[in-house]
Amino acid sequence: MKKNIKATAIIGELAELAEVMGVSHINKLPGLWECKIDEKWSVKVNGHAETVENLPPYRCLVEYNGWPAGVVSPFDGVIAAGADANEDALIKAIRKKIKLVAKEA
Repeated sequence: MKKNIKATAIIGELAELAEVMGVSHINKLPGLWECKIDEKWSVKVNGHAETVENLPPYRCLVEYNGWPAGVVSPFDGVIAAGADANEDALIKAIRKKIKLVAKEA
């Protein structure tokens, strides 16, 4: 796991993805916002001030191939540092999803 990650970049990309998907007010959802980025990456975002489904407030659980790969907040986080599962690969996948969703709209 890598600790000093690009947390702000990841959260920023996720915010842009939510926007193009028409998702807003994540803090008002009845639970977590869950999004499948691609066939490998998915995220679960807790926008609430309390823990929801074991995810602490204002955190994003990142999964790779269905396995936990990191937890990110707007300020810090940890993420896998593997050859395929790493922060740069996640950011690239999110950007690709943003383009795909925007193209479909």
